[in-house]
Amino acid sequence: MKKIFKLAVVTFMIVGSPSITGGALAAENRPSPAQIALKNSSVSRPTTAISANTTTISAVNTEYNIDRGLTIAGSASLPQEHAVSFIKSSAPTAKLNCSVDKIVEHYYKEAEKEGIRGDVALAQALVETGFFKYGGSVNYKQNNFCGLGTTSSAVRGASFPTPEMGVRAHIQHLLVYSSKKNPSERIIDPRFDTVKRLPHLYATSQTWMELSGRWAADKGYGVKVLTVYARMTEHAEKNGYKAGKDKDKDNQKKDTPKPKKRDKRSFEDRIDDILRGK
Repeated sequence: MKKIFKLAVVTFMIVGSPSITGGALAAENRPSPAQIALKNSSVSRPTTAISANTTTISAVNTEYNIDRGLTIAGSASLPQEHAVSFIKSSAPTAKLNCSVDKIVEHYYKEAEKEGIRGDVALAQALVETGFFKYGGSVNYKQNNFCGLGTTSSAVRGASFPTPEMGVRAHIQHLLVYSSKKNPSERIIDPRFDTVKRLPHLYATSQTWMELSGRWAADKGYGVKVLTVYARMTEHAEKNGYKAGKDKDKDNQKKDTPKPKKRDKRSFEDRIDDILRGK
C-alpha cells in the first residue's frame, strides 16, 4: 500500500552514534531509553538541533511516494547506472575504498545472490553512512556500510578487508532479519548467528518498514531508508528511467523477430524473375 509523505522542510537526523544512525546493533544490544531518545527522529516535524556528528537530509516542498509495503526480498528495479549517477550527484565527496561505480556493482551483485533488493540496500547504506561521509565511530577504511558491530559511540565495530566483503556482510545481515534462508556464500556477517538466536529479530522483517525498532532503535528508520530510495527513483526518472517498466516484456520485444515483408508481386512476375535469375 503506497502512501505519500509530504516533506515540507523535512529534516532527518542521522546521529553519529554508534555509526551514523545507530547501525545494525541498536536493537540487538537494546540501548538505554536515553540512547533511543537521542537517535529517534520524526519525519512529521522539523528538527533544529544539529550536532557535530549529524548528517542532515532535507527536502523542501517535495512529495515522495513511499511504498510502506516494499519487501526486502526481491530484485533491484533501478538500473545500476542511475544509482551511480544519484550517488555522484548527491555525494560528490563520498569516502570509499573503491569507485562509486564499483560499490554500486557490489551491492547489485551481492544482493542478487541472496534475493535482496540491491538498490534499496544501497539506499540503506547511504542512510547508515550519511551518504558515505561517515562522521560517527565507523570510518570509511573499515568497509562497514551498515554499522555492524558498533555497540556504542566508543566501539568502532566490524572491519572488512575489501568493499566487496563489507557489502556482502551487509546483505547477509539483511537476509537474517528478513528470512530463514542461509546465505549462498560463507557467512562473514559477525552478527548473523547472534540474530538467529534472538526470536524477536530473526526473520521478523519482511519489509523495510519493519526494520524500524529492530535494525535500529529509531521508529522512523524504515521511512528514512525508503525516502532515500524515493529520491534515487526520482533522480532516475529525471534522467529517462520509467518506473514500473516491465523489463521481461521489453526483452521479449527485442528478441521477437520482425515479420517478413509480404511480396506483393503476382505469381507470374515472381516465376518470371526466378527464370531470369533475379
